[in-house]
Amino acid sequence: MIPKVMSIDELAHLIGAESALIEKWLVLFEEYFSASSVHPYNGVPRIFTQDDVRRLLVIGYARDWWAEEQDLDYSDVYGRLNSSEEHDDRYIEAAYLRASLFQPMPENPEEMATYTLVVGENWTGSDLGAIAQSYKLAGDVLVDSTLETEEPWKLAYPILFNYRHSLELFLKAIIHPDKPNHDIGSLIKLLEERSGKTMSGEAKAIFDQFVEIDRKSTTFRYGEKIPKDDTMINLYQLKYVMEFLAKGFSEILGYSYPL
Repeated sequence: MIPKVMSIDELAHLIGAESALIEKWLVLFEEYFSASSVHPYNGVPRIFTQDDVRRLLVIGYARDWWAEEQDLDYSDVYGRLNSSEEHDDRYIEAAYLRASLFQPMPENPEEMATYTLVVGENWTGSDLGAIAQSYKLAGDVLVDSTLETEEPWKLAYPILFNYRHSLELFLKAIIHPDKPNHDIGSLIKLLEERSGKTMSGEAKAIFDQFVEIDRKSTTFRYGEKIPKDDTMINLYQLKYVMEFLAKGFSEILGYSYPL
């Protein structure tokens, strides 16, 4: 369940204005606020987006500088709202630190900015195969980043975890195991049993190495059971073999590759 961002009373405390005045602003400047903040559906809690919070902060800030009897048309407030003053750092900081990270979808999803993420059952990237591809892509991005810094040790565990987790999810996307299972060794065995086919020699050799070093997804995730002997990994080779495996699994699953 998506939580409400904050209540009218919480906003009143943040802005330093009475709750009744907040209600008045929402009606008076309705065109600048989301429908869920001005006219919530029956039985649904009122929801304020981060934009709503920032614009209320703008109005609250403007109120401190205007004398209502001298500015009956609220020209100063409209001027601030029309100039997108809510994007100033002071408003962004206040909204970011107090608003919910997990926001409801806007009335028109097509207007979402490219910097937003969407998660949910209806999202096209929510199936295991697509998630597996995304973890593999995250590993690629981390590898490219660390190669630029020439300090690969800083991102070693996130890189290896993302790649190893993508392999686990690719296997699960194909076989759909009945019980929770992070053991990629048993997942490979189950895959071969159900398909009646043996994994290719190159792929099996790569998997065997991951089984040996992080069989149950605890080594790179939690730092547990670290190999006693130091082990060297060539990042270019790692990225290459992951590309080889991801392409093969994506073809089996019928997904386009790359994303």
